[in-house]
Amino acid sequence: MSWAGKRISQEGIEFLKKMEGIRLHPYKDSAGSWTVGVGHKLTHLELKTGLIVINGKTYPWGNGLNEVQVNELLNQDTDYFQCVINSQVKV
Repeated sequence: MSWAGKRISQEGIEFLKKMEGIRLHPYKDSAGSWTVGVGHKLTHLELKTGLIVINGKTYPWGNGLNEVQVNELLNQDTDYFQCVINSQVKV
């Protein structure tokens, strides 16, 4: 997704990791949703197929992800939300 605007800092990324925790293997969060990485709630399609797309590459998530994949997934997730915020917030 292409966007212009502010990006989350490395300190922000580290804060997310500290607050959410880093989980290489899928788990059910406190709401009962399947989650992996740094708070990535698995989508209906990811649950159905057992696959997750990270930066255009497809990986099975059932046996967990490695640290590089988790970091790339976090960046992908934050990119999406940064785009939404930057498109809606005008300063």
